[in-house]
Amino acid sequence: MKANLIDSRYPLDSLGVKIEAHWREHRPTMYRDLQRQGRLQKAIYEAQERTRDAFAEQVAAGARADEANEATRNLWAFPPSEEESAPESPAPSP
Repeated sequence: MKANLIDSRYPLDSLGVKIEAHWREHRPTMYRDLQRQGRLQKAIYEAQERTRDAFAEQVAAGARADEANEATRNLWAFPPSEEESAPESPAPSP
């Protein structure tokens, strides 16, 4: 279920819309928790802005746009899915 993201304090642009869709699909537990706490749009907005700032810093430091995008996109905007980032179960004791 798509969230109703209309809080004008945290405007989402096209990156924010992509972040919302990614989190909804790949981070459903985090998404639902933030939604339940009333912090979803603020968290998406913060990820959007941090990603933009980090991208701009990379480009200002001389990185090409594609390099900067690759270096920054997974930090806040597009983290790995919950399955990929879940800690592995410890091996059973002998």
